[in-house]
Amino acid sequence: MREENSLANLSPEPELLQGEKVLTSFEAGLWDIGLFGFIMRQKERLIVTSYRVFRLSKNFLGSDLVALDLRSVESIRVGSWLKLWRFFLGVALIVGIFASAIFAASPYDYSDYGGYGSSSRSSSGFHFDIVKLAVAAVGFILLVTAREKGLLVATGNDKFGTILMVLKGLKKEDSKRFIDTISKAKQELAGR
Repeated sequence: MREENSLANLSPEPELLQGEKVLTSFEAGLWDIGLFGFIMRQKERLIVTSYRVFRLSKNFLGSDLVALDLRSVESIRVGSWLKLWRFFLGVALIVGIFASAIFAASPYDYSDYGGYGSSSRSSSGFHFDIVKLAVAAVGFILLVTAREKGLLVATGNDKFGTILMVLKGLKKEDSKRFIDTISKAKQELAGR
C-alpha cells in the first residue's frame, strides 16, 4: 500500500480542488485481487483526499471511478466476513478427499456394493493420488481465502453513495489509518 500525492493514474483523472490534498491511499495487491484478477489485469485503489474519497477499479475490459464528497459521508466501516460458498466448497473438497482415502485404504472389496473394484493398487493409483493432492490443495486455498476484509464508506442516501474495497491482507494499523483519516478530514471540513 503506497501513498502518492496526486490523483495520477486514475481514469478519468480528476483534478484536485483548490486547497485539496491527498491524505492517504490504499492499493489492492495480488493477494487481494486473486489469480483471476491478475489475469484480467485488475487494479483497485482507494484514495482519501481532504474533500473527497475516490475508488478506482480498472481491468482490461474497462474502468470505474467513484467519488464521494466527505461532507455527505455518514458511515465508515472496516470489517471482515466469510464467503460461505468458498468455505463450504473447500470443506467439501477436503472431506471428500479424506473420505476417498479412507475408502481406498479399506481392505474390503466394495465392487459388490457399487464400489470401484478391489483394494489392490494399480499403476494408475499414483496418478490418482496426485489428483487427490491437487484437489486437496484447491480445497485448502478456498478455505484460506474464504475470509475477506474490507473498507466501506457510505453516504446513506442510495446504493450509489457507497464505496467498498476488499483487501484480504488489511492490517489493523491500516484499518485505524483509514478511519482516523476520514474522521479527521470530516472534522476539519465541518470546522470550515
